Amino acid sequence: MKKTGPRQRSATAHPVALALKRAGPVPPGFVESLRLREWSAIETFAKGNATATELAMLRELLAMCACSIDHGFGPEAQSTCSAAAAVLESFGAVPSPGAPLRMDGTQIQVMRDLQGYHDLQRAAFSWGDYLRVIEQATVMLHSISALVPVESQD
Repeated sequence: MKKTGPRQRSATAHPVALALKRAGPVPPGFVESLRLREWSAIETFAKGNATATELAMLRELLAMCACSIDHGFGPEAQSTCSAAAAVLESFGAVPSPGAPLRMDGTQIQVMRDLQGYHDLQRAAFSWGDYLRVIEQATVMLHSISALVPVESQD
């Protein structure tokens, strides 16, 4: 009888090629798209017309940087992470709709520094390590959003 189960490999999977891909650096196209997304969110705050979407992008950036520090990459970014967390906490868990989301010059500089540190962290990761950090940051963000109280719409 043939063994079946979740550990059975596909005939098209190449475990050596997959291992080499995950051991390589983070793909440059992926990094560029993330960098552009983060930069545009920061610039939207600088112009004063940010929405909750841009706030969520900056929270993701903070979570990724913090998880990278937990994995041992870039511990010098810890002070910038705590300063960025204080900036993002000032907006509250759920920003009120219609309220302008703006940052002053020092807050924007903190966010730019955070992006710069995380960009350096990305360069130090292998693709497999970065995927683990993404998963950890996703879990962290979902656990935080699960704790946010939801107001009833009566």
